[in-house]
Amino acid sequence: MKAYKKLLALVMALVMMFGSVGAVPVNAASEINVTTAMTKEEHTDSVTGTTMPYRLYVPENYDESKTYPVIVFLHGAGERGSNNTSQLINGIQALFDTHEQMKESIVIAPQCPSGKRWVETDWTKGNYDSSVIDEVQLATVMEILASVQAEYSTDDDRIYTVGISMGGFGAWNLLMNHSDVFAAGIPMCAGADPNKADILKDIPNSFSNSK
Repeated sequence: MKAYKKLLALVMALVMMFGSVGAVPVNAASEINVTTAMTKEEHTDSVTGTTMPYRLYVPENYDESKTYPVIVFLHGAGERGSNNTSQLINGIQALFDTHEQMKESIVIAPQCPSGKRWVETDWTKGNYDSSVIDEVQLATVMEILASVQAEYSTDDDRIYTVGISMGGFGAWNLLMNHSDVFAAGIPMCAGADPNKADILKDIPNSFSNSK
């Protein structure tokens, strides 16, 4: 029941996020299997030289004369690794299954390395002080996002992030540290830096039709 409620909350939030591009049918079958629809990619970080695998979904009817929203999906702790597949196990297929509009978005699903975290903090403490944390993995995620923006026709006013559990920490962090990039986000089951609440409190404004 708890999992259902979390998924329902995620569905409703995405309806708000996509409100600027038209109504989203909640129960529309996408007929997309993310494992086969999302291509396997990898990116080598310009600073650390480490390589991060990620999956990329580009709409089948992609038209470079149009601009597309981008969703950065951050997985939880159980999906870490280097196989470029495990990050698709939880959550992301449900988004495609319940939101037809996902088919018209560019979706990025990076995979965090084993033993690492999107945010290197003690989860049991909930919130944390971001000023004392080195966000190595999220820096690579931002490079991946930038490379996708450079290659494809993206709408810079509709860049979103979704994160589950460990990924929720990452989603909060992206919103806090890159509020000029992300229009909105859905962090689930995670903590953030309360010292940056003044930044986060303005994020919901991006749900308006101006975004």
